[in-house]
Amino acid sequence: MKDKILSIALSVLLSSACLSPLADSLPAKAVPSWSISSNYEVYEEPETEHGSLKYYIFSDHAVLVCADWDTSELIIPESVNGVPVTVITDDAFWDQVPKHISIPSTIEDLGSSLGELESDVTIELSPENKNYINKDNVIYTSDMEKLVRVSPRFDKEEFTIPDTVITVCGKAFNRCRKIKTVNVPASVATIGDETFEGCSLLEAINVDEGNIFYISKDGVLFDKSMTELYQYPVGSKNTSYTVPDSVTRICTSAFVNCDGLRTVDFGSSLEIIENSAFANCDNLNDIVFPESTREISFNAFEGCSRLSKITFSDNIEKVEATSFSATPWFNAQPDGVIYIGKVLYKVKGKLAQRSVVTVREGPVSIADCAFCTED
Repeated sequence: MKDKILSIALSVLLSSACLSPLADSLPAKAVPSWSISSNYEVYEEPETEHGSLKYYIFSDHAVLVCADWDTSELIIPESVNGVPVTVITDDAFWDQVPKHISIPSTIEDLGSSLGELESDVTIELSPENKNYINKDNVIYTSDMEKLVRVSPRFDKEEFTIPDTVITVCGKAFNRCRKIKTVNVPASVATIGDETFEGCSLLEAINVDEGNIFYISKDGVLFDKSMTELYQYPVGSKNTSYTVPDSVTRICTSAFVNCDGLRTVDFGSSLEIIENSAFANCDNLNDIVFPESTREISFNAFEGCSRLSKITFSDNIEKVEATSFSATPWFNAQPDGVIYIGKVLYKVKGKLAQRSVVTVREGPVSIADCAFCTED
């Protein structure tokens, strides 16, 4: 249920890859290495009892853009309408839960599509595929420079990324529920967004001291300068955490679902809290934002079911409408205009027709949908 709540806010954006026939409506992140042009046709296979697959057909290849499938085996064909299927877009499998998926030999670009598979899925890669390999239940590019996906069926408690890997794709470890420790070698230069999402037992991310891009401290992943906090291990046994004073940004989903945390000290330099950073931290109950805080993004604290006390900085200049949705703090606010720092955050309750709302002096911004009232 918690993961479903998180996905609702994103569903409208991500579903455009499945619903729209216009190439330029695809989310930018849904395009891996192929470029969009107008010289294509939309083709959707006739629906079967298990669902349907949607493609963009170009003159010499096909791109799978959406799989609307049930929980049975999903076999990606080698060709459609006489051309090979060579690309699967990042969001093609979004919200899909097949039990088994087969990737053909023709695929040249998987993007981060496999990261969207959230079920306990078996990933079968054709041994004839020259672009990717499956090694010990992990999908890599054939040169072993990119880690694409660790299977949710990976059953060991520790995972050491090979020292050939330069890039770890977004959501590469999604729902790897048995892994407790991940070791990052010096070779890794890029770690994608939400890489460790759903790793409910993860206790530590350890980075080799020779890595010039990332560093870990007490199992927490940062950039090398420790100004950006990328990932807090959701399975940590600690009930409190102090963000280092060097940190200015807490990145997307960095603490999502960290139910063990009761208190977080944000340090003295924090400026930005990104999307869903603390969403669904069920035991987080009292937070104080430092004076340095300027921006709180979408769903940042959404669904924190015990978050009842919040002390805001007067310097906050941007707050998104869903930042504190479904929290006791928001539920306890009286009907009327709610201000956070220098932001008109929300008009709560019902407004009569032709109501007049007078904005007080001082705010520099109004949150999106601030006037989307109950009626």
